[in-house]
Amino acid sequence: MEGEKKQDSKEEEPPLETIRVPQFLQGYANNVRFEASVWDLRIIFGILDQAENSVKLHTALNIPWMQVKLMAYYLRAQIDFHEQANGRINVPRRIAPVSVASAIPGLANEAGGKEVLERLEKLRIELFEP
Repeated sequence: MEGEKKQDSKEEEPPLETIRVPQFLQGYANNVRFEASVWDLRIIFGILDQAENSVKLHTALNIPWMQVKLMAYYLRAQIDFHEQANGRINVPRRIAPVSVASAIPGLANEAGGKEVLERLEKLRIELFEP
């Protein structure tokens, strides 16, 4: 209505309660793969089985892109908090990601590709270079 101030919707929302349901699952993964679609990102978790020289995939979660972006921020924050408290997490060179430019030839020629390559290379160096 005219003359009334619109209240911020966050002020109206009660705190969100987090409850673990009886079917809550907890697991372990030392291998993660990604499958992207227009709608979401599927994250597939697995465990390396060195005896059989294989990865046993056991769980997949589909996550909408907006949530993926939020997760990326909070995962990075967790890394920063952990490293501040415990020191740098060292990732062996043999499993650290290579430059995206060498992994995806031609990306620099696509619209916006050069900018993506620059951001990813900066992030790769920041996370994995000594």
